[in-house]
Amino acid sequence: MSTTSHLPHVVAATLMNTAQQQLAGEPNWHAGTAGGFRDTTRISAADPTMWTAIMTSNREAILGELTAFEAQLATLRQAIESGDQAAIHAFF
Repeated sequence: MSTTSHLPHVVAATLMNTAQQQLAGEPNWHAGTAGGFRDTTRISAADPTMWTAIMTSNREAILGELTAFEAQLATLRQAIESGDQAAIHAFF
């Protein structure tokens, strides 16, 4: 469950929180968002009380998923920083 349910919720909430922080001064920033953003962040609107309970009750499994996810992000970041088109292509 941590891979297919819990991690996707964390990613969606993180994306939404990042967008809200980065675009805080932009009026109507939601108006320009595409369907992919809406689809990806839809689940972030779920009950935070429920998700707090899930995060604390399945702590170890979720921490493992976060570690794996962070490693994937680091791999992509490194490829972008170095301009490694082959690695970027392989990532996607």
